[in-house]
Amino acid sequence: MKPKGKRKSLAEIEYRDLRRTCFHEAGHCIIGQHYGADVRCNILRASDPSIQVNSWTGQTDYGLWGCTDYQHAVASWAGNVSGFFFEMPLDEWQSHIDTFAYDLWMDFEIGGGQISPSDQEGILPCSESQQQKTLERACKLVIAKRKAIAQFAEQMIARYSPEIARRYT
Repeated sequence: MKPKGKRKSLAEIEYRDLRRTCFHEAGHCIIGQHYGADVRCNILRASDPSIQVNSWTGQTDYGLWGCTDYQHAVASWAGNVSGFFFEMPLDEWQSHIDTFAYDLWMDFEIGGGQISPSDQEGILPCSESQQQKTLERACKLVIAKRKAIAQFAEQMIARYSPEIARRYT
C-alpha cells in the first residue's frame, strides 16, 4: 500500500492554482510584449478549490495586435510552457524545458485538456510543421525571458493571494 502524504488544505490547493494561473498568463503577457502587443491580463477566481478543477483562471487580451499567426501561436504556447514552471526555481527551467515541451506537444496532438480552447485557437491557424516550430520558439523565449515571466507572475500572485488568506482565516 502506498503511503499517503499530508493532505493539502483548501487554502493550499487554491494558492497552488493561483500560482499556476499567474505563471501561465505571465508567459502569454511577456512573450506578447516581446512581439509588440499591448497586453492586459485578468485573473479571476473561477470556482471553489478542488483536486479536479483549477479554482483560478486567466485571460490575456492582446488588444488590437496586428501579429502574424506564427507570433500568436508562439504567445499561446508560451503561457502553457510557463505554467509548467510555477513551482520550479528559475535556474532549473532550462534543464526541464525539453521534457515539458514534449509532454505539452503530446497532449496537444491527442486533444488533451492541458491546453485551453483559447490557447488552441491561437495555435491552430498554423500548419502542423509550423505548430511544432512555434512551440520550439516559445520554449526558447520562455527560457530567455524567465526572470521577467517570474517577476510578472509574482506581482499578480501578490495582488490576489490576500483574497485567499481572507477566505480561510
